[in-house]
Amino acid sequence: MSLQLNLQYADLLQLVQQMSVEELLQLKKDVNTAIETNNRIPQLLHYLIDHFEKIENPLSKNELQGLVYLIDFGHYALYEQSITGFTYQKTSDSPFAVRIEEALKELEEKGILMFNSTTSGDVLVSRKPARFFKSLHLSKTEKDTIQKALAYFEDKEDLDFFKEIQYHFAWIAPKVGEIIAYEKAKFCDFEWLDYFYDKSKKEFEELKQSREAWNQDADIQDVLTQIKNL
Repeated sequence: MSLQLNLQYADLLQLVQQMSVEELLQLKKDVNTAIETNNRIPQLLHYLIDHFEKIENPLSKNELQGLVYLIDFGHYALYEQSITGFTYQKTSDSPFAVRIEEALKELEEKGILMFNSTTSGDVLVSRKPARFFKSLHLSKTEKDTIQKALAYFEDKEDLDFFKEIQYHFAWIAPKVGEIIAYEKAKFCDFEWLDYFYDKSKKEFEELKQSREAWNQDADIQDVLTQIKNL
């Protein structure tokens, strides 16, 4: 051990010896909280992957990116705070957060998940059971937002999260390669959260029906593709 490390250890030991029992217990609690906070995002991603695998609809990387993006922006629309703190970049396919890729790599290296090749592409497969949802280090509003998103999407045969994202002002505003601003989440609609910008739920349902018709219109789809690739 170097002299510098010896001095740092001695200083730390002296500090601890001066602390009361109550202060030591609080320090232990703070350290455990810091560890839980640091681990909560990989644990959340593991839970989401495990959840969709159990309902026999495993997620691809892009689908996971889209799902976490919608959860983050939905929570921000309601509470002006994201859950993960991720920064999302606009790509031609989906929102992209580098930290999701980093967390997936970490989980793979630890043997917690693997990538399984299917006819439709690679999907994420959990190799170990995920933690129970209630034990995740999340606030009440965070858990509520996630549970509502899962309840909404797990019933859908087609997990095309981009169908939800493509009409969001937050997604349309930036160019490909630019950062998607959380502040624009309040101008978007999140049906599973009963959050509708500047419209009633009835007006949203009418708009949704129109959008479903647009999905069958080749000219409108061509325009949306052009917007996506700006």
